[in-house]
Amino acid sequence: MPLSLPSEVPSTGDISAAVWAYVTRILTSLANPNDIVKFLGKGTGTEVPSDKSLYDLIALDRLDNATYGLSALRTRILERALEDGGRLQNVEGAVGAIEGATTLHNKLTAARAAFLDAAISGRLSTSHFDASELETEWNTDPVVQNVASAAETALTAGSITPTYPTGSVERRAILLPMIKAASQAANTHHIGIKVQYRTGGAGPYSDLVNFTANPPLTLVPADGAVDSWAHPIDVTAMVSTGVQVEFRFAVDSDNAGSINYTTSFVLVLVYRMG
Repeated sequence: MPLSLPSEVPSTGDISAAVWAYVTRILTSLANPNDIVKFLGKGTGTEVPSDKSLYDLIALDRLDNATYGLSALRTRILERALEDGGRLQNVEGAVGAIEGATTLHNKLTAARAAFLDAAISGRLSTSHFDASELETEWNTDPVVQNVASAAETALTAGSITPTYPTGSVERRAILLPMIKAASQAANTHHIGIKVQYRTGGAGPYSDLVNFTANPPLTLVPADGAVDSWAHPIDVTAMVSTGVQVEFRFAVDSDNAGSINYTTSFVLVLVYRMG
């Protein structure tokens, strides 16, 4: 029976010309088509059904080839992946992550360098700190003084020479005067107080507050009875940097009994830089 080969001869990219010539020579040497089927079946290790076309049989033989077939290729790919620790599929993602991290690092480094350059060269704007208020403070040493009089008596003054930091903008000055009265005998006292100041170390004192009409301190008739008073006072208008300022209490009791007064002053300066 004459033998005709299929017209769809595979390209040299699928089967080389030499291999195809070899297959053609083998096929034409076989007289019976059943012999062709049995011959091709040997390539796959199984008897290929006789109803398959010659082209199908050749294609099946190539796909199932132990060296070049799909199964062999799949096995080799899996082996290669395992050799790489199973990470082949992550290579692209890993490269992208590394590139992204490197780009971010470079941007942060550049921003930090620009900030430091601006700060060092003095070009960094102080407007970022304009709203930030800072404080510095001075205090006088506490003084204990005994008074046994029903007349108004000025107590020992505390002296402070405040200074604002160089380059600062003055905002406020707050005085915190503190006084404690301790009775030395079993007498009742109602004690009016004044808080006074003067600047420059000379001249008369002026009142900051005057609580003589309504005495804020009261001592019950018991030896050792104690009362105290403290309250912040805005002295912004009275305080200048580098200028001495003195503060004192004046006390006025309605009883001439003996009282020990302890006094001290804290001056707080509020400022901002810029």
